[in-house]
Amino acid sequence: MPAVDAALSTARDEALAVRAMYETLEQRFNGKTWSTHQLQIGFANDVGQIGRLLLAEEGTWQIDGDPRAELEHKLSESMWWVFVIADRLGIDITEAFPETMGRIRAGLASTIARTAPSESAHLSASDTPEQVSVPAATYVAVAGLGAPGTEEFYRKKRLITQLATELSPSATAPVVELQYWYPEDAAPVEIADFYLTNPIPSLHYRVLALAPDATDDAQLAAAVERIADPARPTDEITILHQPEQEVVQVMHHGPFADEHATLARLGAFAASRGLRRRGPHHEIHLDAFGPETPQADLRTILRDPVG
Repeated sequence: MPAVDAALSTARDEALAVRAMYETLEQRFNGKTWSTHQLQIGFANDVGQIGRLLLAEEGTWQIDGDPRAELEHKLSESMWWVFVIADRLGIDITEAFPETMGRIRAGLASTIARTAPSESAHLSASDTPEQVSVPAATYVAVAGLGAPGTEEFYRKKRLITQLATELSPSATAPVVELQYWYPEDAAPVEIADFYLTNPIPSLHYRVLALAPDATDDAQLAAAVERIADPARPTDEITILHQPEQEVVQVMHHGPFADEHATLARLGAFAASRGLRRRGPHHEIHLDAFGPETPQADLRTILRDPVG
């Protein structure tokens, strides 16, 4: 990274030029320049002040002056100390910094790769509430409004099933997923009371199914043209890329009407860990269902992104 190396060299030269001016004054007034120990004390003092300035930036600590300007000054001054102390110790920071960052990046890349959630994690959950990381996913999706279980709801469910099959032909039927949320002016809800506080017909939802990561708008448009049941002009069909997420989840067994009790368990688990819902409620229906399907044996992953 030649540009970074050049910028570091320029910053180092500027820092050492300023340090030389300080040394002139130290020699003039004290008869000697600061020791390495004194330099370290000055560094620690300036770094310590950054914490209080951060509080001032957040509005929880009052100071005279502009907190942002003071932070810019102290952060720059702290960088100056790094250059000065490195020079005193005979360390070429313009070489040490990129080398150190390279080692750290390599280590982090290895850890990220080693700990990445597997693709199978997306479609699995325990019967007891758990906190897990789920992998990034690409979906074909259609938006909806109103209570689930209506004729329109099932039409959109069939639409997404057909589109997912076109985009990713397979011997197995696509797993249909649903995301639910309420309008901005609705009463706030958490995991346990998600279906208990606001009128169900006010729900916004999204019907989804997994699609290949490389799916683009042209491929989606072609799939829409090929399916047997044509989409309607009002259907909002999109490709949705969902990043890796931290979630709480649990497997629900049985009728959808019994989800309240399962969500209560999941909500209590999240609360015990100080976690709150941070996005649409997510349901993954591992078993295909329709309006007349008996629900006693259905498996549904109840999942909520948290933070």
